[in-house]
Amino acid sequence: MTRRFSNRFVFLVAILSILALVMSAATASPIGDQAKPSDSLVRTQVKAAMSRAIRWLESQQRSDGSFADTAIVNDDGSIGSQGIQPALTALVVYGIARTPLADEMRNTDMMMRAIAYIKKHVKPNGGIYRDTFATTYQTSVCLAALAAVKDPADAPIIAAAQRYIKSLQANEQAGVVPTSLNYGGWGYSAGSREADLSNLQFALTALKESGLTKDDAVWEKAVQFVERCQNIKVDGGFIYRPGESKAGVDEKGNYRSYLSMTYAGLLSFIYCDVDKDDPRVRAAVEWLRKHYSLEENFPIGKQGLYYSYQTMAKALAAYGEETFLDATGKKHDWFAELASSLLKKQNAQGFWVNTSSRWFEADRVLVTAYAILALSEGYPASH
Repeated sequence: MTRRFSNRFVFLVAILSILALVMSAATASPIGDQAKPSDSLVRTQVKAAMSRAIRWLESQQRSDGSFADTAIVNDDGSIGSQGIQPALTALVVYGIARTPLADEMRNTDMMMRAIAYIKKHVKPNGGIYRDTFATTYQTSVCLAALAAVKDPADAPIIAAAQRYIKSLQANEQAGVVPTSLNYGGWGYSAGSREADLSNLQFALTALKESGLTKDDAVWEKAVQFVERCQNIKVDGGFIYRPGESKAGVDEKGNYRSYLSMTYAGLLSFIYCDVDKDDPRVRAAVEWLRKHYSLEENFPIGKQGLYYSYQTMAKALAAYGEETFLDATGKKHDWFAELASSLLKKQNAQGFWVNTSSRWFEADRVLVTAYAILALSEGYPASH
C-alpha cells in the first residue's frame, strides 16, 4: 500500500508540473506587456514582421522598379501615391536598408531595381525628384535612402544631393533675413514661401545620415526655425510651422501642439547638437511625458499615426534612453511597446494601413514603409 501510494503521488506531481508549464506558456506576455521583455524575443518577432512586410512590398513593385499601392486608383487613373514619386519608392528602400535584413536584401532584384528607379530621377542640380512638386521632401528621402544603402559608388550623387538640399534652406543666400519666420527652415520646394517642421526634419535627417559635418552652418540656422515652431510659452510642444498647427487652436486661441511634430522638434534639436539639458529640449520632453501614447497622434487621433510612429522611434532612439518615463512616473520600454502595437496592427498579408486617410495614410505602401522604419530605428543593437 505504501509503495502504491508513493507511485501515485509521484505520478500526480508529474502531471501537476506539466500542467503548470502548459499554463505558463499559455499566459506568456506578448511584447510590451512584460516589465522588460528579452531582446531575443523582440528581435525574433520584429524580424519576422519585417520579413512579411518586405514580401508584401515585393508584390507591389512595378515593372519600372517603383512601388505603388495597387489598391488605390487616383482621380487621374494613376496607381497609388504617384504624386510623391520617387520619394515613395525611396521610403521603401530606406526602410529596408535600415533593417537587420539589409545585408541579405541589398543585392536582390527587388532592391536593385528600386535603387535604379531612384537614380533615374537624379537632376543636374543635384536634386532627386520627378517633377517640381515637393523637391525638398523628395530629394531628402532619396538622399536618406542612398545613404542607408551604403554603396561607395553613390558618393558623388550623395554629395550633390547634400548641396542641393542646403541650397533650399531659407537663409541669406536665398534672400531670407534672420528675422523672417521662415529663416533656417525648408519648404516643400525651391522658392517656397513657407517653411515647415516636417520638411525640415526630413532635410536634417538626410543631411545627418549622409554624413554632413557638425560644423556646417546649416545646423545653427535650422535651430532658429525649430525654435519658432515650439510652443515654449504655452506648453513646450511643437506645431507645424510658425502661425499654423495641423491640430488647430485651443479654447484660448493658442496653436495646439501635437505628438508627431513634437517628436520632430525633439529630433531636430538633437540633430542640431542641442544639449539634452537645454531648456528647449527639456520642455519638449516634458510635453512628450504628459502625452505619451501609441494609440493616437495626440490630440488629432489616428491622423498621421504612422508618420508619428516613425518620427517617435527616430527621436527617442536619438534621445538615447531605452525607457521613457511618463508624467505619471510610469517607465515605458518604448520600443517593446511600439513593436507590440505595430505587430498587432499588421495585416495577415504583411502590410499596414491607417484607418485615417489624411496625409496619404490610406496608401498601404507608404504606411508599410513608415512601419518598417519605426521598427528599424529601435531594433535591439545586438542582432
